[in-house]
Amino acid sequence: MAETVRYNIEKGVAVLCLDSPDTRNALSFEMLEDISYALKLIANDSHAKVTIIIASGPVFSAGMNLKNIQLDDAYEAAKFADLLSEVYRDLLRLPVPLLCGVDGKVMGGAVGIALAADLIFVGPDAEFSFPEVKLGLVPALVSVVAKRRLHPAQLSGLAVTGIVADANVAVRIGLADSLSSQSATEDIAQYAQKLSLENSGEAMRRTKSFLQKGTLSNLKEDLSLAAQEFQIAVSTPAAREGLKSFREKRPILWNTDFEEPQ
Repeated sequence: MAETVRYNIEKGVAVLCLDSPDTRNALSFEMLEDISYALKLIANDSHAKVTIIIASGPVFSAGMNLKNIQLDDAYEAAKFADLLSEVYRDLLRLPVPLLCGVDGKVMGGAVGIALAADLIFVGPDAEFSFPEVKLGLVPALVSVVAKRRLHPAQLSGLAVTGIVADANVAVRIGLADSLSSQSATEDIAQYAQKLSLENSGEAMRRTKSFLQKGTLSNLKEDLSLAAQEFQIAVSTPAAREGLKSFREKRPILWNTDFEEPQ
């Protein structure tokens, strides 16, 4: 595996760790490709009974790596949308139980990586947010995953405002299932081992397969529509101004000088 992701399997538990703490585990092309590759290995490994996703460093993921991905370039915007869609598909279609431990912040498209899990533990410092609107972007792709867990009004409140949901709010509204007293990473690893020992691997796979038939029937179409919206949004004057302000490391105050999409 490449350096952005660590992957190993032991005693039936496959561990996928986002491992680029210097970039706050930001989603680069390389990281998305590495995640997808690891998920394909897990899906085809008969020894995997349970999978957990965790992250190294104090931040689970800062979302899209805007320093390296040039969304002003239509090719790079399309490539990012395709790779993120592939990761979401691989996560949601994973044949074994998927657990996630979130310690620290998780932002933007990375929220979808966490929310694709069947069970999510959060630590006391966990925070979820969709900051896209602050940069003139649209959290379209991640919304496809988020709507599986959130009531439409809750998703709208988070996605439209960019407000931060702390650990307590996350559990209360359904972004997460359990609040760890100290480390969600440690607790989710222990729980995965418990499931591996106490549950039939074959039964868990068959149960996931059965449930997926009813919940993922429109996944391809939903992600395709979301990718189209994402690519349209990144080409707007608002997005251009937002991305420019990010690169120049200056705050942006939105006003009528910018032509907003109709």
